[in-house]
Amino acid sequence: MIYAGEQFGDEFFWDPIRDAGKSRLLFLARFLGEPRRLFEFETSQYELSGRLGRHIVPEALRHQSVSDRYRDTPYARHAMMEAGNKLKAESVLLHLDRIHCSGKDVDAHWEIRGPNSQREHLVPVVSHLNSALVAAGLPAGGGHSPHISICYGGATPLARDLHFRTIPWSIDEIELVVGGGRPYAYETLGRWVLEPERGRVFQGALFSTDTNI
Repeated sequence: MIYAGEQFGDEFFWDPIRDAGKSRLLFLARFLGEPRRLFEFETSQYELSGRLGRHIVPEALRHQSVSDRYRDTPYARHAMMEAGNKLKAESVLLHLDRIHCSGKDVDAHWEIRGPNSQREHLVPVVSHLNSALVAAGLPAGGGHSPHISICYGGATPLARDLHFRTIPWSIDEIELVVGGGRPYAYETLGRWVLEPERGRVFQGALFSTDTNI
């Protein structure tokens, strides 16, 4: 299938070599609130800050990507805002229970993950976004597996996964952000609440002590 927008080739996608030092646009879900606090508590035994040092991803930047990265242009901003406004997708419930490391030596990539059985959980929202991006005049991006990066390289690789008690994380909204600057940061351009997943309670109830829920 040829998507509308593919005729533009790769010129709309942000490239780490060609566009080094330039800002980029993407849709993401921030890892915030109670899930983030629980992660810090459950993994305190692993002393991540000490092990990763300056290579650790700051808490404010931890996220789940739900789109590819696009070059920051007025056209792309307008198209991505339009795509966000047309998004119709349900919230996503992920379960996080391990820190996984891929790559070797200085390229070691540390990330928060869950069971492999949930690899397809993001497919609906990513597919809806890609369709909306195509309708807005941008090329569709690829797929995205559930994970939250906490180190993009520079630290000693893990010999095995570090496990912790399962943390439920409900992705109930996504943001369009522009990333860039020194120090690197995300600025929110738009935010959209996802539709409640049929048959599931909202994020707050997942952590409630009220037995009547």
